[in-house]
Amino acid sequence: MKAAIIDGYVDEPAHLGVPPFISAYARYAHAVYAYFGVDAAYYTIDQIREKDLWSQFDHLDQIMVIGGTTVPGKYVAGNPLQWKEISILSQSNPHPLRIFSGTMTFGFANRGRLRTMPVLEELRKAFDCVITGNLETFLFHLLHGDNPEESIPREDSILRTIAVHLGSLLPKHPLFPYVINEIELSTGCERKEHCSFCTEPVIYPVHAQRTLASIQDEIQSIAAYGGRYLRLGRATNILAYGGSDQGPNPETIEHLYQMIRESVPGLKVLHTDNAHVGYMAKYPKACQMILETIARYNTPGDGLSLGIESFDERVLKKNNKGFSRQQAFDALKMINAIGAIREKGIPKLLPGINLLFGLIGESLDTYSINQEALQLISKQAWMVRRVNIRQAMIFPGTPLANQKPPKNNLKSRNRFYHFKEWVRKEFDHPMLKKVFPEGTHIEEVIPEYHDGMITFGRPLGSYPILIGIREKIPLGSPVNVQVTEHGYRSITGVLVPSIGDSCDCTKDARSRI
Repeated sequence: MKAAIIDGYVDEPAHLGVPPFISAYARYAHAVYAYFGVDAAYYTIDQIREKDLWSQFDHLDQIMVIGGTTVPGKYVAGNPLQWKEISILSQSNPHPLRIFSGTMTFGFANRGRLRTMPVLEELRKAFDCVITGNLETFLFHLLHGDNPEESIPREDSILRTIAVHLGSLLPKHPLFPYVINEIELSTGCERKEHCSFCTEPVIYPVHAQRTLASIQDEIQSIAAYGGRYLRLGRATNILAYGGSDQGPNPETIEHLYQMIRESVPGLKVLHTDNAHVGYMAKYPKACQMILETIARYNTPGDGLSLGIESFDERVLKKNNKGFSRQQAFDALKMINAIGAIREKGIPKLLPGINLLFGLIGESLDTYSINQEALQLISKQAWMVRRVNIRQAMIFPGTPLANQKPPKNNLKSRNRFYHFKEWVRKEFDHPMLKKVFPEGTHIEEVIPEYHDGMITFGRPLGSYPILIGIREKIPLGSPVNVQVTEHGYRSITGVLVPSIGDSCDCTKDARSRI
């Protein structure tokens, strides 16, 4: 059998797959093929565009296309699969068994469109199989000779069965070895009631956690194939991993981080993504212990994304966020007290703030309330790694989809863009000076593109900082940079030699709360 995986990238509330990230889905699919002795080719959608490979797969037996973004974003190193490209791929390759998987099955929105279009039936016209259930379970049974349902649920034993192959895709990625592996800890959300806009409980109605043994199998395979960059991104709330209805389990997370450190010699990046403010407020002591574990074992530059979405109490309640404005401030304080220690000049663990507009209960006053909150944060000693400002994408099945959409008039649009501009100038700019003061050394910056005589690049990690270097240097090979200037969303630096190791700052930070 001959097969190919076409990675159109995913971006979900708890899952990044746009370069330099590689999604768990792509690795799972490749591992299933490898288990059955199929050396599947792998192409990113950007490779297909650049090399005009649209019709190069018609001689194969199967093609697997992966794609779908449920979170609006702007990307530096990749451009996700577009709707028009679906039909091009399908029509250009009519002979293979054409399989599609990804969150695009739940809806698709072009840039600038906030209410998604249902496209499942159109996908079924273009593809022979459209997986609405679990990708690796469907593909495993298909290659085994069964006739699986497209909505097939996950069978946990399959990940253990294909475990030895879960890193086999890495050498085929165009950015290898500088690619970040998204590691799935869980699916769904541990909350009983969910945020009004979130697709996670729609896509994964049941909260399910992987075992430490299963994750260890995967980590060891990734390490065996040369993977040294990891992000525990596939969880809506890292603090809840290993926990139960009775609360968090700090011991399990300690074992998780210890296991990763022991399994990956020469580990370069170990970062994470999401944490829930309400969970921190409900279980402060246990969450404090978990944050200490993360800051002890992670690599510098890590960030915890906090889906605060709004500091407007009315919006928080109407959209079922499960915490108050004050509890959001308390979470920022707790993370800083533990994670603001520096290793090699870089903070170990800082919060990231997500702000979302277009929510239930929002008014023009919401902008002023959010601005006031950011001003209060600026006056504290706390650091914030970044502020993401987005407009809600509305997907079928979410409570937000059942609400009358807010008036998107000129006044509200202008207020949104004015607010973004204020944040970039008045909050982000001085905050970057706090996080990356002049003279800071940043190692392993990957040059990604040129703009005239300036080279722009980023270190690998969760929400890495964009760095401009005022000279034209080769792309792809990591360099070390010293910070010289600060912009609104990026910094400028000059090339420097490697700085070597410094204090690991792993002591218990509990006394700093």
